[in-house]
Formats: sequence, C-alpha cells, structure tokens
Amino acid sequence: MTAFASGVGPVTLCREPDATHDTVLKMVARNKITLRPQSQGDLGARMLAAFGGSAGPVLVIGTDCPALTEAHLRSAAIVLREGNDVVLIPAERGSFVLLGMRKAEPALFSNIARGGSNVLADMRARIVEQRLMLVERPPLWDVETEIDLARLEREFPELEL
Repeated sequence: MTAFASGVGPVTLCREPDATHDTVLKMVARNKITLRPQSQGDLGARMLAAFGGSAGPVLVIGTDCPALTEAHLRSAAIVLREGNDVVLIPAERGSFVLLGMRKAEPALFSNIARGGSNVLADMRARIVEQRLMLVERPPLWDVETEIDLARLEREFPELEL
C-alpha cells in the first residue's frame, strides 16, 4: 500500500505463483496494481527482471521493510528524475531495502553473492565500476530476525501479526 499511496507511478507486484492470497487479490483489484509472477533465478535475476520491463525509472522494494514510507519513495523518484543513475536505501544489516535506477543496468546484478553482509558493498563497487551516479539515503531496518519482529510489534502496534 505504501508504494501505491506514494503516487510516484504505476505499481507492479511481482510474486511467486502460489503466494497470492485473497487479501492480496482484493488489494490489487481495488488499487489497479499490476500483478505478475516473479521470474525464475536468483535474487539478482529476479530484480533485473523487475527493472527490465520498463522504459523509464523504476524503484524496486521488498515487502519486509515497514520503516519504508511514502516520503522515502517520493524522494527516491526525485533523485532519478534529477538525472542520477541509481538510488539506494541500505538495510541496517548490509543489504538494501530499495534500489532505484533510471534504466536497467544488467552489470549490477551478475556475479554478486546475495543474502550476505557483503551485498551492499558489492552493489556499491559494481556501481562505481560502471561509472554510475549514485545517491544513497540513510539506512532503514527490515524484518529478518525474531528481534526485528519484536521491533515491528513495538513500533507498529496497530498491525495484527
């Protein structure tokens, strides 16, 4: 809902084929969100596929960062409209919660180990190698551990978990 409410552009939800619940289908229909199956392959291949279908700037986010707000998305969109190539919002643990690009850059997604503490460092290095203009925003937390889940319950008590 944050992506839709931000108003930065059309929203596409890429999901695993068997991971669509009635609640998601209702939200998709109500908000005119495009629903498409997530592509095959590792995280890099799936992220590149999310970027690949657009002629203009794209923001890719996960669904595990409750701290990501509409303002974060609007700010990232502005960064790309101003002519920067890449915008990143790191996750506190060394990956990232948002990656935006003016156009798909396949070199950023190949041969980078995903899921470890080096993901962000590897992505930064690849951006430098490709001579892309990067704007990086302050890190946000995402939900990866039991400690994060407790934080979610503390900071967002209105959510029914």
